[in-house]
Amino acid sequence: MRPLMLLLLWLLPAFAQGTGGYLLGRILGLDLGKGVAQVRVQGEVKEALLPADGGGFRVGMRVVLYREGGRLYVAEPDRLPWLLGLLALFALLVALLGRGKGLRGLLGTFLSLGAVVYFVVPRGASGGSPLFYALVGSLGGLCLPIYL
Repeated sequence: MRPLMLLLLWLLPAFAQGTGGYLLGRILGLDLGKGVAQVRVQGEVKEALLPADGGGFRVGMRVVLYREGGRLYVAEPDRLPWLLGLLALFALLVALLGRGKGLRGLLGTFLSLGAVVYFVVPRGASGGSPLFYALVGSLGGLCLPIYL
C-alpha cells in the first residue's frame, strides 16, 4: 500500500499543471451539413466543429475536444477508458504469469518511465545538457529495476 501511495504522490505534479486546450465531452447532436456537433462539456451544451470528413462520430459518443481561440473542435473519440482497461489486463496477466518477479518488473518499468518523464525531459527542455541528463536518467532507469 505504501508504494502505491508514493506512486500517487509522485504523479500529482502531472495533474497540477495548468489547464490545457483539451476537454472531454459527449456528443448530443450532429449537423453534418454544417460540420458542427452539439456537445455537453462540463455541464454546458456548446457547439464544436467536426473534422472535414465528419470523423465517423455518432450521437452519444464521448469525445476529446480542443479549445482554440474561443472555438471548440472535436478532435477524436475518448480512448482513455479502453487504454486503462488494456493496462489493467496487462498488469493482471503479468501478476498471474510472472507473480512477484512480474510485478516488480512492471513497477520498475513504470519507475523508469517516471524518471524519464519527470527528470530527463524537463531538464532537457529547460536548456540543460541533454546528454548529461539522458545519461543520468538512463542510469536511474537501469538501477531501479535491478534493485526491485
